[in-house]
Amino acid sequence: MVVSWNQTFNAFWTRHGKKEEAKYDVHIEYEGPAREFMTDATPIIEKIGELDGKDLTEVAGRSSLESVVLYIKDLITPELEGGDKLRRIYVLENDMFGVELLEEDRSEETRLAA
Repeated sequence: MVVSWNQTFNAFWTRHGKKEEAKYDVHIEYEGPAREFMTDATPIIEKIGELDGKDLTEVAGRSSLESVVLYIKDLITPELEGGDKLRRIYVLENDMFGVELLEEDRSEETRLAA
């Protein structure tokens, strides 16, 4: 079973000494064995929501879009339970630049269903 959602937050990035606000659209997918209750996404949604208004250089160490994706991955991974695994993270910055992280270790059951 695959669980997914979209989420948006605004944060600040710094590049070449220039600090600006940007909008980030995030798409998350995780998968696992079908069951009545998959991993509760609420804590993950809250953690990503805490990025709103933050300086990404301070939070994620760097403000590159790749760093943001890896930071979000690190927020999600410890929350997954019951054999659930991260499948995909896609972050779009200012409706223009996107970075996608695909986890290749997908279950045979999910591949057959796709």
